[in-house]
Amino acid sequence: MTSPTYGVQGRRLRSKALDVSVTYRAADGAMYVNVLNRSAKDDIEASVENQTGAAGATAEVWQMNHDNLKEVHTLETIARSGRRPRRCRAKERTVHLHVP
Repeated sequence: MTSPTYGVQGRRLRSKALDVSVTYRAADGAMYVNVLNRSAKDDIEASVENQTGAAGATAEVWQMNHDNLKEVHTLETIARSGRRPRRCRAKERTVHLHVP
């Protein structure tokens, strides 16, 4: 994942603003992608590309954010929030996301 970087005082290396993790469920081919924007100020446009094959026609995107950057999201807090996933289109092997 290519990502903008930012400096942290006391660290020699710069840190990536996007933190990405992926899991794959072979039983039904479901892929779960978690993209965390560590920037407190900047939204980031991101593209997630499937390296092993074609993506489905659409992807469900759950957006979780909170004014408190240390807020912990669980399935229960998401359900209580009333948020629903939005669908975005996949083009060939890539899903484009706006990550606040």
